[in-house]
Amino acid sequence: MTQADTRPRVPIFVSSTFTDMQIYRRKIQDALIQLEQIIRGMEQFGSKPGSPVEECLRIVRSCQLYVGVFGMRYGSVPEGYDKSITHLEYDEAQRVGLSSLIYMLNEDHPIPAKDVETGPGAEKLRGLKELLRKRHVVSVFTTPEDLQARIIYDVPVQLERLGAQIAAEHSEVTILRGSRAARQLELQAALRGLPSEMLETMQLALNGSGTVANWGDPSRKTAEQREATAQAYEGHIPFSAAKYFQDRMREKYEGVLLENLDSDTIYSINSAYSSARQVFDLVGALLPQGATLLAPQLPYLLWRVAADFSKAIPLILDQLKDIEERKRLEPWIQKLNSMLESQGMVVNRL
Repeated sequence: MTQADTRPRVPIFVSSTFTDMQIYRRKIQDALIQLEQIIRGMEQFGSKPGSPVEECLRIVRSCQLYVGVFGMRYGSVPEGYDKSITHLEYDEAQRVGLSSLIYMLNEDHPIPAKDVETGPGAEKLRGLKELLRKRHVVSVFTTPEDLQARIIYDVPVQLERLGAQIAAEHSEVTILRGSRAARQLELQAALRGLPSEMLETMQLALNGSGTVANWGDPSRKTAEQREATAQAYEGHIPFSAAKYFQDRMREKYEGVLLENLDSDTIYSINSAYSSARQVFDLVGALLPQGATLLAPQLPYLLWRVAADFSKAIPLILDQLKDIEERKRLEPWIQKLNSMLESQGMVVNRL
């Protein structure tokens, strides 16, 4: 009996909506076939006893690894339930404690209008994605090929943790993972995710800076007015590091970043994230106690966070080979840099 015959194989459940994700699912299957693992999902259901939901959840329970792919559709909600089948699959995977990999389609990636959820389903999808971001390190993808590359380099790590081996004789994946080409692919995956996360943080800081700068003199407000103001501005000020600021994308790829980026770029990234943590934690300590305790220098400190990120982002983009992603980010960068410049003139006069 050959080694390939005795090698343990891990059943992997691939979850997503179907019609809008068919091409993506085929790319995932191609990747998992290279890894010689057992693929389970809606394509393998067939005719079985019991309801579709019961059969689907039974198959989830039979797997050891859950791969969740979320696009812009929530999916069909079966009769008698208030969640889509895709949502129910995720819940079941978490209930039984499956190792999980979560992927989300970049919301700025162009897709047909028919593949975008509207109505009540859109709100449910928004809530599900918010939950996923809180619970998991989410990998953001664009094209089917981009998703396939992420699967190829994420899944083997999970397989090793589960005690499985990857085919060594014929697997291109094993060869690539040990090569510099593999590390470069990992680097490019990191460089695709980091700029968007950093731009979001930059925007949070600018929103907070502008809001606090326009707060007015809190000493002339009653306690009720201060409370109402704090509640009104809660969504605009990054008042809690735990709620608003997470750098898990950076932490996920820290090793490959350190290995491939020069010391100036690493220093710039670390400085930006360090200042963000310090300032966001400061706001988190002060705001719940009332507007009167907000430090006068806070608008400048928040603006400074945005300025630090504005210096680091171009250094990352210089290394990013994905031209389409760079083009997509350009308008966002220009908008935030314009805000940074105009707000700088205000906060430096305070």
